[in-house]
Amino acid sequence: PALLGIVLLSMLCGTGRAVASETVSLQKMLDRVIETYPSIEIAALQVEQARQEFAKVRSTLGWQVYSQAGIAHDLNFINSPTDRFDVSAGMRRSFESGSQFEIAGQYAYAESDAALTPFLPNPSRSSGLDIKYRMPFARGRDNAFYRESLLNAEAGLQLEKASQVLGVDNLVQQAVGIFLSLIHISEPT
Repeated sequence: PALLGIVLLSMLCGTGRAVASETVSLQKMLDRVIETYPSIEIAALQVEQARQEFAKVRSTLGWQVYSQAGIAHDLNFINSPTDRFDVSAGMRRSFESGSQFEIAGQYAYAESDAALTPFLPNPSRSSGLDIKYRMPFARGRDNAFYRESLLNAEAGLQLEKASQVLGVDNLVQQAVGIFLSLIHISEPT
């Protein structure tokens, strides 16, 4: 409160001016306090941060892309040098319902200096494509994690908004009290 009084007095007085040299209405003073007091700006930023939590929760429903690749030169089980190359990639997406869709592909190449039998291909190549759709049964229905995350984000946003209103309300009450005290002091008795 003392710091707020100093801030208000310095705002009302300006630099080097007397209190009586400028007539300031209560509304004008409150507007100045709300515009310049840092805790109001901090509260507004916290509300915006809580809003961003929704985007974070909703991003869990977007596509996730993954891949991996490997190359190796080593000895096989008959002590023959072997070169290998593997690559795989895929995409996965979750839905609000809790179901999930995934598509993935892979390719592998292996070449050995000596083959165990002439019937085995050398070099060998293999490839594949997987398409998966997962639908949860009764226990996982409606993607409980997603719904809970949305509820938590909404609660956080409401909490930050209430905190912002409380901060502004406390600041306004203090400013009005100081303003009224200044008016009472400046009135002739």
